[in-house]
Amino acid sequence: MAQPQLQIVRPPRVDDPISIEFMYTDLARSGLTPQDIDAYPIDSNRYGFAGAYCIPYSDPLMYRTRHDRKVDKYLQPRNKRDIWVPSSLSLSEIRASDTLYIIEGEKKAARFLKEWPDTAVIGIGGAWNFLDSTEDGTKRLLPALQECLRPNKRIIAIFDGDILTKAGVQMAATTLRKLLQVYSCNLEIGYPPVA
Repeated sequence: MAQPQLQIVRPPRVDDPISIEFMYTDLARSGLTPQDIDAYPIDSNRYGFAGAYCIPYSDPLMYRTRHDRKVDKYLQPRNKRDIWVPSSLSLSEIRASDTLYIIEGEKKAARFLKEWPDTAVIGIGGAWNFLDSTEDGTKRLLPALQECLRPNKRIIAIFDGDILTKAGVQMAATTLRKLLQVYSCNLEIGYPPVA
């Protein structure tokens, strides 16, 4: 007998004063407003009275939540990955562009787009969040990322500054390069300035 599939649902919007204050403060540190990333507050009571907000993705089953705490600041549905696509862009517009920026972190991607609004940009929720696995264990690019690609497209991936010191992030960048080569795309790797 087949097991029923659990339906993932985004947390509901709750006008929670603790979460609203945290959301505005946290996004302002990145030079953003909730509208820049389509964020909305969620119930702080569910998360130990710490402020929290949701960053929705194009796929209605995918989202990430940001929490006002030191550990597990970001959460997402288990075994679910996707790319964050700004609501102002479509995958076909991104595919038509000559250059695509893949930026580690939705907030960094939203800030990048705010600064350079005529660019094709997507966000990944972590260094490895471009990767998908088939049922047989084969690693591949996420389907939505595949839709953004075409031969000879210039891809610039901007990882967090820890790419300089963390072998796992360096391995993610190498894996991304190898998988993009399958699509005849050229990858350049960058990172934000280190203070």
